Amino acid sequence: MSPSHRQATSALLVVAGLATGGLALRHRSPAASAGTDDDLPVRRAPAVMPAAERLAWGPVPDGDAPTEVIDFTRLGDTLIVLDGRAGRVLLLRPAADGWRTIGGWGRRGGGPGEFQRASALALTSGGEVAVLEEGGRIQLFDLTGRALRAERAALPCVTRRPTLAYGPGRVRWVASDCAGPGAARDTLFTFLFRADGDGDYREVRRLPRMAVDLSWGSLLGTRHPLADAGDGVWFGTGQDDCAWLVPGAESPDAAAAPVHRCGLVRERLRSPPPPDLERQRRDAEQRGQHQLARLLRWPDALPPFIALLDGGDELLLARPLNGDSLAVVPAGAPFDASRARLVAPLVSFVSCTRGVCLWYDREGRLALYEPRGAAGVRR
Repeated sequence: MSPSHRQATSALLVVAGLATGGLALRHRSPAASAGTDDDLPVRRAPAVMPAAERLAWGPVPDGDAPTEVIDFTRLGDTLIVLDGRAGRVLLLRPAADGWRTIGGWGRRGGGPGEFQRASALALTSGGEVAVLEEGGRIQLFDLTGRALRAERAALPCVTRRPTLAYGPGRVRWVASDCAGPGAARDTLFTFLFRADGDGDYREVRRLPRMAVDLSWGSLLGTRHPLADAGDGVWFGTGQDDCAWLVPGAESPDAAAAPVHRCGLVRERLRSPPPPDLERQRRDAEQRGQHQLARLLRWPDALPPFIALLDGGDELLLARPLNGDSLAVVPAGAPFDASRARLVAPLVSFVSCTRGVCLWYDREGRLALYEPRGAAGVRR
């Protein structure tokens, strides 16, 4: 590996660490096209935000607490979480004093029921729990942890933290960051792949994230670029004000007709740079990593959104306010502090799926947020 590639790889790892730590960065390509959030007005995020709802935190019992929650899903009142560091799946239910563990399975390894770099889980249309590993293996289990079958998502690129979603029948989607093929290999894209039945995964859409040499872009934005949308999924990186609504019917025509929706965000928010980020930027300059230092420079705009959420009668966005907090607000409307549904920590935010969002903090506490009145998934 050449020195420049080693430096780029090292920088990518640092930026990836920032992403999991909750810092919200936004860097645009010098050749950004018209119609992106570059054209949006800038508004300073308020220092104090009112909110109609607050998170209710609850501890997970000692000994059962996950070491690292990287993905989750929900079936009724059962919360299913993926502990990526320990390589296990936990089933939790609400209790008077927090959460109680009702089941779990898995450990680190490469055998059946074991996980190597597990990155995502999802529910199939038949209620099975599917766990995806970075190498492309998908293992399916029932709710008792009994292994049912395994399959492999043979994708045309080396994936980084792939995510998974299921539609009706045997429709599957995988989204992941990886380098583009051919002349596009100097750009890191977020790809969306789809498979039907026993078919292979094929590319549906790709969205640019950053240049491999760090000259533009960001790995930050949506941490889970797939969001449930009835029988389909929303697909978006959060690096502009757009997302794709991809239908899920088992039909080639439907699969080839995603709907591009923009205008989810009406303005950019601006806030002072987080102190930790400034320190890391200065350290990069002192080490001579000037490209990384440019990437870590606090921009005028935060990512437009980091998650999409079904709010029943409206589509909601999780939008970062600064390096510490986010707000859940209606999509497609000018930012209004009085309309914020929720203000919550950014660092402990995991993702949103099936109409709920999850937080997990260093004290081993979980918090769920479900919009009041949510009934079904907005299309």
